[in-house]
Amino acid sequence: MSDPSSEQLWKRCAEGDHAASAEIERRYTERLLGLVRAQLSESMQDRIEPESVVNAVYELFLRKTVQKKFIWQHPDSLWHLLARLTTTRLLERLRHERDPRV
Repeated sequence: MSDPSSEQLWKRCAEGDHAASAEIERRYTERLLGLVRAQLSESMQDRIEPESVVNAVYELFLRKTVQKKFIWQHPDSLWHLLARLTTTRLLERLRHERDPRV
């Protein structure tokens, strides 16, 4: 049996399928962690854990997917969405680290 496509996983996540969300995490976690690490300066690497950023992204993605807030558009939609959410979340964390009042 072949692996489900990203679109199939996305649709299953929208239905609350925990196995689908686990498969998405399995497929994309290392790439997302690499994305975070590549954007962190040395001074911030001790202050921001890439895993916490990625975990927050998955929580947001799953919540919004179940709420039907995200729309599938093309085969790379899942990666592009997760990467954009990760970059946005990281920028929020960086702003907070620089100025906790934000």
